[in-house]
Parts: sequence; C-alpha cells; structure tokens
Amino acid sequence: MRALKKIDYKINYRILPAIYFIISWVIVGFGQPAWSSFLGVLASIFGFALFWKGLGYFSSQKHRFWISLFWFMSVESIHLSWMTSTEYQGYYIYWVYLFVLFMQGLQYGLFCYFLKPNKGLPWSKIGFLASFWVILEFSRLFFICGFPFNPVGLTLTSSLLGLQNASIAGIYGLSFWVILTNLVAYKYLLDFSSKKYMFFFAVLVAAPYLYGGLHYSYHQKKIDQSKEAPIRALLVQTALTPTQKVGFRAIHEMYPPIDQWGLIYQYLADKNFPDIDIIALPERSVPLSNNTQYYDIRGVRSMISYYYGDKGLEGMPKIESERRYVDNMFLAQTLANIFKAQVIVGLEHIEEINQKNFIANASAYCFTPGHPPQMYHKRILLPLVEYTPFEWCKALARRYNIQGWYERGKDAAVFDGGIKISPSICMEEMYSYIVRGGRSLGGEIFLNITNDVWYPNSKLPKQHYYHGIVRALENGVPLMRSCNTGVTAALNSIGMPVAFFQKENNSSEWEKGALYAEIPKYHYKTLYSLWGDYFILGLSIALSLNFILQSVRVKKTILVFS
Repeated sequence: MRALKKIDYKINYRILPAIYFIISWVIVGFGQPAWSSFLGVLASIFGFALFWKGLGYFSSQKHRFWISLFWFMSVESIHLSWMTSTEYQGYYIYWVYLFVLFMQGLQYGLFCYFLKPNKGLPWSKIGFLASFWVILEFSRLFFICGFPFNPVGLTLTSSLLGLQNASIAGIYGLSFWVILTNLVAYKYLLDFSSKKYMFFFAVLVAAPYLYGGLHYSYHQKKIDQSKEAPIRALLVQTALTPTQKVGFRAIHEMYPPIDQWGLIYQYLADKNFPDIDIIALPERSVPLSNNTQYYDIRGVRSMISYYYGDKGLEGMPKIESERRYVDNMFLAQTLANIFKAQVIVGLEHIEEINQKNFIANASAYCFTPGHPPQMYHKRILLPLVEYTPFEWCKALARRYNIQGWYERGKDAAVFDGGIKISPSICMEEMYSYIVRGGRSLGGEIFLNITNDVWYPNSKLPKQHYYHGIVRALENGVPLMRSCNTGVTAALNSIGMPVAFFQKENNSSEWEKGALYAEIPKYHYKTLYSLWGDYFILGLSIALSLNFILQSVRVKKTILVFS
C-alpha cells in the first residue's frame, strides 16, 4: 500500500505538473505567427490554462511565483532568441537578453501570485486578472524606450480571422481576450462537469472568429468592388551588411556612397515597370547626412545617364554652373523627377545650430516633383545605438564605435504628394499609439522603413513584420514596408499580402532589388482608430476597481459577523 501511495504521489505531484508545464511551454513558446499559426490558435485558447493547471499542484505561494517567473522566462527566451545574435552587437547583448527575460518573467510571476490556482475564480476576479495583465503589458512601453515585443494578444493574430479583431481595441484588447479565454478555460479544467463554464468558454473561443469572418468578408467585398486605381509602388531592399553600408569594423570593405546610389538606381531602372506613384527606400538608405556635399556632379551625371539616358538627365534639379558637388537630397529629388512620383528616403538629418553645435535626427524625407521635401523625425530611439538613457552608457557605446546620438522627434507626420502616406521608422511600427497618430492626421497608407540587419539570420524580421500587420488592421489602412534587410512587402487594409519577396527557402531577408506592388487604396475607419488604447485601458481600470471594491466589502462583512 505504501508503495502504491508513493507512486500515486509521484504521478500527482511530480509527473502531472511536469506534463502540464512542458505541453503549455511548447504551445505558448512556439504559438506565434512567426513560428506556428496552429500553435498560436491553441495558445490563445488554452495554452496558459494548462500551465495554471500544473501550478495548482504547488501549495506554496512563493514556489508558485518562482515557477511562474522561470517558466515565462523560458517562453520569452524563444520569442526573443533573436537577441542572442552577437555578430554586430557584441557579447554585452547577452546581459541585455537576460535582463529583459527576467523583467518579463517578473511580470508573469506577479500575475500568477494574484491568480492563486485552485483557490476559486469568481467572475469579478477573472475580469480583474485579465485587466491586470493588460496594465502590466502596457506599462512596458514606458521603460527606457519601451518594449512592445510579444504581447500575448499576438497569439490571436496567428490566423487571418483572429487578426481582424485588432480593429476593435488594438493589440492590448487582444491580450485581454486571450487571458480572459484562458482563465475561463482554466475554470473549466477545474470543473469539467459545469455546463455553464463550458458554454462561456465556447462563446469566448468562437466570438473572435465569427467577428473576424464577418469583418474580413465585408471589407474584402469592398476592396473587390472598388473602382479606384491601385497604388503602384516600388519598395527597395538593398540588403547591405553594416560593413558594406558604413564600414562597420572594416572601413576598407565599405561600398562607396555613390556606388550604393548606383545600386538603387539600377534596381529602379527596370524598363518593364509601369507608371509609379510611390518609391520607398529603407531606413538610413545611404551613408552621410541629408546635405553633405560629397558627390562629384560629373560622376552623378554619368551614373544617371547610364541608367536613364536623356530622360534621367532632364530630371536632374537645376544647379549653379560652378557647383561641383551635390548631396543625398539631390539624388533623391532626381528620382522623384524621373518617375514623377513620391520618393521616400531614410536619411540622417543634420541641422547646424552654430559652428560648434548641431542637431541630428534619424529621419524620413518625402520628395515630389516641383515641391520642397517633407520631413519626419524618428520618435522612438534605440538605447545605446541612437541615444543614451544614462551617462554611464556612453563609455559602453564607445567600446563599439558608437559616438553620435540623435534627437528624438516630437510629432507624427503625413506626407502628402497626391497620396497621404503616414511614415514610421524601424521599431516605431510596433507602437500602436505612435502609428495611430499618423492615421489621426489623415494617413491613407502606412509606410515603414527599417533595417533589421543588426540581428542577421534570426526571427527578428518576421516578428517585426507581424507586429506591423497588426498596425494596419488596428487602423484599417494598407501597409508598405521597405527594408535594408527584413521583410519588404505590401499588404491591403485587411492584412492580406499583395506583394513580397519570396525565395525557395521562404527567407527574403537578403533579397536585393525593387519590389513592384499594386496596393488597393481602400481604407476604412475602425473603432481602434477612433478610441485608441483608451477603451481597453479604461475597461481594465474599471474592472480592477470593481474587484477591489468587492474584496473590501467582503472583508468588512466578515469582520462584522466575526
């Protein structure tokens, strides 16, 4: 009998929890659109619930906290595996990686501390816990430059129908729904006999896909019926390594800036391209600032004549006869004149204050024929690389030859040259409130220019891309992306790709050239574009206060009767 009891104990308190932890780790760890759409659907339904079921076998609240912390750290170690690339970052990135994992795990450990498995889950507490998680996720945006990666709502975007729900309350609304669904799944796991729990669980699982199907069908029909001519775009992907682009750690291997422009002109010179509306070049498309007089006009004329003949020479902006050198803006304006199109270029913007001081921005310029360029300055800057959050960071940055830093941009912008384009640069695409600002100004199509080369051959480009798709659905607009390396693509306003680089191994990161895309102009207002994150945050705060007030009343009642 004792032997049987020992076996029974091991099964119930060691083997079963381990099985729940491992299965949930596989589902949640790989349940994202960048890995597995199928597992993403499962994660959004019951992936977390399985972990909480295993957690209930531990009576100590302290043990549950630490188990939760390390379990979520291990999950995030998969999601953030791209951070382990040391080729350009150096080994310090491992410390950053571990710090981020710990902070993510700490949030989840705190969440599970309040969950208290097997202690009963009244509906008010379920609402509170889903709200509490949303508040924790949203708070990540306000630490240093913010950390928008991998909200749990991303699991629901693993299917096209689930993705449509981002139009209601954004990515944090999806996070709320995922945690809510998993909490009800956990409640059902605790009591399989309850038909009421089974009913609520079924409703929560089905609702996003029913809404998604209706939303997708309605707007797909609108796109099909639209008689507007599509936007014709050329999205350039240069696929240069940091060494080739700026001479990182090997200046002698750097491509001369005029040769880098030559590659861009070559990619765009295909005679089969029809009339073009938009040409987009990636973040920091070429070295040097916007107005550095560097390029010999004779070499520039020769290059333009080689690729575009007399038509190209006619498109060159007029210059003073004695002028011998031109800048990046001159070469970008020439492209706009040749193609009679909006040309968006990522450039370093330098504004001189006096002889000793200047302001630098990571910027996007929009050139159109016959008009001065429009500008947008990047608002989300990367720590160490683009700005220093603390003084002591400067010494660390200099060890990796990082000497200059940028000023943060202040405002959203819309480039209006016939088509209203809302630009974002690099990681800004992952911040819902940043991208929504451009939509509020009347943006009819989003453009992200980026460079994911600093973490080569990793999952970063795909993860970045899938976050960008959510921004398009949140606001009901098409999306264009132009990368140095990454996922250069175009999508319509319901998240369907209309053009993208594709190779046999399904990786387009190092593809070079100009991607031609015909993008439906159709865009529409969404609930999220109207109320942003205010709705889900307001709901979360209200549900949290309701739970706190109910808890206080219960405690007062107990005191009175005791």
